Amino acid sequence: EESSSTSTEQSSQSAFNKQEIEELVNSTVGKLPNKTSVFVSMIGEKNNDYENNGSTPIRSASIIKLFLMEAFYREVHEGTILLDESFILKDTDKVGGTGVLQNYAEGTELTYQEIVKKMIVDSDNTAGAIIMNILGGPENITKLIHDQGFNDTRVERKFVDTAALAAGKDN
Repeated sequence: EESSSTSTEQSSQSAFNKQEIEELVNSTVGKLPNKTSVFVSMIGEKNNDYENNGSTPIRSASIIKLFLMEAFYREVHEGTILLDESFILKDTDKVGGTGVLQNYAEGTELTYQEIVKKMIVDSDNTAGAIIMNILGGPENITKLIHDQGFNDTRVERKFVDTAALAAGKDN
């Protein structure tokens, strides 16, 4: 009984405080010169979140890789993807920008776990493109993101796809 009342006290002490979050956002991100957006949510709690800039569209850049990682690990959890499955790198998989996989030799063998780690730890665009392909491409990624309730987030193009960007497609 004593331990359950202690955990209830700790839970109420760590309650979501929108005012504190807003002050923190304004004192940090709010000072940046570029257009930014922040969303904070308590895991497992509905309708208890903070956001600034509402659904103002903002280019996601590498933040989209977090959604890719979540969708990837959801598939691992469901058993449709195996972390130790091998992938053979082809030159056609490579994209520019950040990361080292673009410099690896064609034919390099990597596990899916190594690829997703490079995508997150090194912000590797080639790894992100591979994971996006494994998950079925931009349209399927958007569906997976919307299934999580992030309806204003969308993936319309692959990494470093300047033709799609010029055509008005963005993430």
